[in-house]
Amino acid sequence: MKILLAVLFVLCLATIVTSHRKDKDEVKKIVKVIEFDDDVVEGRSSIGRKGNEKFSSSSSSSSWSSEELPRRGNRRPFPRRRRPQRPTEVKKACDDGWLEFKRPNGIWCILIGNPGITNGWFSQQDAQNACIGMGAVLTGFQNSNERMTVAEEALKLTTKLGRTVAGLWVGATSLPGCRSPSCGPYNTFQWTDGDTTGVEGIKWGVGEPDNNNWPGATACIQQFIISPNFVAGPEDFAGWKPAFRAKTMKLPLAVLLVLCLATVVTSHRKDKDEVKKIVKVIEFDDDVVEERSSIGRKGNEFRSSSSSASWSSEEHPRRGNRRPFPGRRPQRLTETKETCDDGWLQFRRPNGVWCILIGNPGVTNGYFSQQDAQNACIGMGAVLTGFQNENERMTVAAEALKLTTRLGRTVAGLWVGATNLPGCKVSGCGPLNTFQWTDGDTTGTEGFKWGIGEPDNTNWPGATACIQQFIISPNFVPGPGDSVNWKPAFVNGDLDKYQCNSRVHPWMRLYICGKRGVRK
Repeated sequence: MKILLAVLFVLCLATIVTSHRKDKDEVKKIVKVIEFDDDVVEGRSSIGRKGNEKFSSSSSSSSWSSEELPRRGNRRPFPRRRRPQRPTEVKKACDDGWLEFKRPNGIWCILIGNPGITNGWFSQQDAQNACIGMGAVLTGFQNSNERMTVAEEALKLTTKLGRTVAGLWVGATSLPGCRSPSCGPYNTFQWTDGDTTGVEGIKWGVGEPDNNNWPGATACIQQFIISPNFVAGPEDFAGWKPAFRAKTMKLPLAVLLVLCLATVVTSHRKDKDEVKKIVKVIEFDDDVVEERSSIGRKGNEFRSSSSSASWSSEEHPRRGNRRPFPGRRPQRLTETKETCDDGWLQFRRPNGVWCILIGNPGVTNGYFSQQDAQNACIGMGAVLTGFQNENERMTVAAEALKLTTRLGRTVAGLWVGATNLPGCKVSGCGPLNTFQWTDGDTTGTEGFKWGIGEPDNTNWPGATACIQQFIISPNFVPGPGDSVNWKPAFVNGDLDKYQCNSRVHPWMRLYICGKRGVRK
């Protein structure tokens, strides 16, 4: 009997020890699961950082049901622990050589350009064209800090070039109907870059803006860059020193420098970064499939989605009969299409979709220069544009003629974005070697078709000549201010070399703005 009791005692003790060990193993399993869950929440399991990008799982990806936790009896699962996520900081910067300023709408980049001109033959339009060629526009000053920073850097450049004075073009033009100080120093001009606002960036020299009515439909602004040791030389004016300092502005004189701006295209850079991030996600997602996790995109943070990153009890490591992880379907990238806003004509170009708008300023007296047209386009976030090919030229001409007819006219002049090549304003350069497009996107010569005798040998005033497109009805009859020679020389859509400023003909004016299609 004693032997039997001893045997039963030993068996009971062994059962207790075995049960205790199993309980310890289960606890270890649960602790390990909780630690793994914590890793997922922290982003340490199968996700991590790359550069400034932070990949973290969302609540859906790290959620655990009661079926997913190994447990005994009525044990409740351990609570999920989550640390607060830190938002990803997106840094924005300008290209090398560009000054960087913080504006209400984001980062603004400014470049001081030097065309190498020392004889004064460099107009504001030339400056605008140079900026457009760099994917930028002639810009203004948002505040005194921008004005003074630019002035100081421009003075350093001027000094390096062995000069003590220079004129720096800025993106501004007189308000319609106001070109004298009677309008007030802050009500005479407006910024034309589409971003600069307010009057904090304006500080005039003594007596500016003055009563001089410069030739042309508009007046412009230059910033005076003048050294403290300035001594008037040939073509200089001794009165500049008492009237101006390096931080003041004046109406146009001789020009040496150009001020350009590239809207940091914060959106453009973010788009590029997003593409990189998306590609990384897709590549990483393949790895995550192997690790049994998943990530998705939301804002600037990458998190797991409820559908792709949900965890079942079959997906967690477990003892016994392990089942293979389920396969995953390949993810589809959302297709983005470029399109134009309502009212804009849409064309397919080598670089993508290009949108063109025919503008009507309502001018019927001829006082609307090419620069006025450029300013109107910039105000809409676009540029005065050209024709990539015959289809664009004729489509615009047809639509412009419909507009002209609706307004009760039979002829109009439509400004396009083009200027003569340097040193070439006569027909001797050839019809296709005299002009160049200025919008930064139009290329080649397929969009050129001149009227009879164009481009001619007329040297219009100023450093540049421009192009207008003739919009003319088949039933055109010359009226006041018209020429009887227009009908035999031009058919609808033909191009005409013409002066950029002063009163122009035909008196009714139109223009075309161009910009990139938007992704939707």
